Order: sequence, then structure tokens, then C-alpha cells
Amino acid sequence: MNDCILLGKSGRKRYSAEVRRAWDGFDCPYGKPEHLYEPLFANTYTACGQQFEFVEGGDILWDLAHDPITYSQVVGKGELFGVEVATLKSLILARPQLKAEYNHLRKNDRKVLTDVAYLRYRSPQLVALPNLSAKS
Repeated sequence: MNDCILLGKSGRKRYSAEVRRAWDGFDCPYGKPEHLYEPLFANTYTACGQQFEFVEGGDILWDLAHDPITYSQVVGKGELFGVEVATLKSLILARPQLKAEYNHLRKNDRKVLTDVAYLRYRSPQLVALPNLSAKS
């Protein structure tokens, strides 16, 4: 799970120009018809020939916050590039209360998908970051 502070802090590091160039992004359509669904912008960071995709995950954290027991079991804290971030200890994407769509439409009549939809779409390719130091 990404914290927006990561973007700002990485841009102020010693090699900030290289770090800023390493950040990019793309519109991810989740494999759904683009005429029906608004794509989600996914931030990417390229380092050592690897591209990392970052999604803020606010939708997941918001939905889980209504169930404190599950929240404490599933959400932890870690450190990534010197920035504290929220992490998922396990993928709980099948839970029905985690909504994949918002209730509203954009003015172009396309449905707006949540971070949960992105993670469900990407779940077969998700790999845990081994060097992410866990704090809890």
C-alpha cells in the first residue's frame, strides 16, 4: 500500500533528479471495457530494471477501518525507501464488503473502479517485496 508522502520524500533525496525521472505512471483499465469503466492511474517506479506499481489503497483501508479486528489482522506498517507505509499482511480481496466500484458515474457515464478492483485484477501477478521491513 502506498503512502503519497513516498512520492514527495523521494523527490527530495540526494539524487532527486534521477529519482523523479524513475517515477511515471499509466492508466490501468483493469481488463474491463474502457467505454464502461474509467481507468485508474497507477504510479510506477523503475529501479534496477524492475518496474514497481503503486496504488494508494485508500479504498481498502477505508473499508477495513469499519472492522477494527480485521484491520489489525490484515494491515501493518512497513518502511519503503525510508518512508513508513501501510502494508497488507494478506490479500483479503474476496471479502464482499470491499467494493470494486463507486456508486457514482463520471460525467462521461463511465463507472469508477476502486483500488480493490485494481488489486483483484493484478492479484495473479502480485509478489511480496522481500526487502520491505515490517514494523507490525
